[in-house]
Amino acid sequence: MLSAALLSTSMPLYASLARTPEEIFFGEGVQVVSQATRDFPLTLELVEEIRAQDWAIAVSPEVYAFIAVEGRAVVVRGIEVDSFLRLEGIGAELDIGTEFLLLGRGLADDLGVRSGDNLLLPGSLRPLLMEAIVDDVLDLPGAAADEMLMDLPRTRLLAGLGPESITLVRVGVEDGQELLDYLVSSNADLLVGDGQGSLRVEEGRVLDDRIGALLLTRPELAQELGRSYISVFAQSSGNSLRVLVLGMEVLTFALFTLIFVSSLVRFLVENRRSVGLIVALGGRLRALLSTYGRKILGLGLLAGFLGFIIGMGIGVLLDTIGAFKFFGHVLRYSPDPWQAFILLSLYTATLLLALILSLLFLLVQRPRDLLYEPPERKFEEVEGEPG
Repeated sequence: MLSAALLSTSMPLYASLARTPEEIFFGEGVQVVSQATRDFPLTLELVEEIRAQDWAIAVSPEVYAFIAVEGRAVVVRGIEVDSFLRLEGIGAELDIGTEFLLLGRGLADDLGVRSGDNLLLPGSLRPLLMEAIVDDVLDLPGAAADEMLMDLPRTRLLAGLGPESITLVRVGVEDGQELLDYLVSSNADLLVGDGQGSLRVEEGRVLDDRIGALLLTRPELAQELGRSYISVFAQSSGNSLRVLVLGMEVLTFALFTLIFVSSLVRFLVENRRSVGLIVALGGRLRALLSTYGRKILGLGLLAGFLGFIIGMGIGVLLDTIGAFKFFGHVLRYSPDPWQAFILLSLYTATLLLALILSLLFLLVQRPRDLLYEPPERKFEEVEGEPG
């Protein structure tokens, strides 16, 4: 039961962690364009040029600042409201000025903030305290539900960036190849990613961004190349994070197997005499399976089902209280039917394999060793002085 609860709680949370970069920066049909060198910076002129193309559905220039509000890590995303909402597929029209502060519903509920409240926002990389009024609380999907959305100039101020800086540009397209072809024809030197990989457009060629993952561990190198570390994270963290999550899944499965097998072995050891009697009478694997297999499988599947229910309850509770966060975003516990089927199949296969291997191990033992327990060793204290 404990092992099943461990699987059903941890695995969906691991999957949510692996999806986080994609949910923050990407989405269906969204390409991220970021700076590759200081010689070709992202500019609003480039944004307008891409917007003028027939294939561009929406173009959103964005700046990011990472701050702490009331002890909670918060992502402030600088945006142009209309472009951002169009990219996210939200048709709402907001009556706000050039300076605005919008909160996702999840973040607002967590901070206990409502429309019209005043917030004091600290600087991200330099001493600064900015007062801002919450213009509205929005029911936003995905990662934006845990973010602050602010106008670009004030977000640059929080992030300590220059007056024209853009961290990255998110472009909504039906065919990403059209964006690549346009940047190639423009002789741009930029990075383009879709969440699965990152490509560099340079001197009319499209190349793999081979050093992208290296920059995640060498921030000073990113600075030397003129790349924003946040844009490096957006372009290259997906694959790196998936490798990390895979390692966590392997370790969790190893712990699950250890708990599972130890419980099964203990049960069989406690019934070793009965097993030895069956073996002494000539019974083989089929006889042992007939005697113990049905009982163990029945109890194991029942315990597994109850464990999965308990684990899912724990996962929902952790989701409700927002226990786990990554870059200020709550890791959502949302197991899908396919994932639940895989976990149940994995549990059942492990149960069956562990049962067969345990019984095969007992079959190769001598019946006498199974029927009679070895005498306990007794240690007698010898009195007298050492000789």
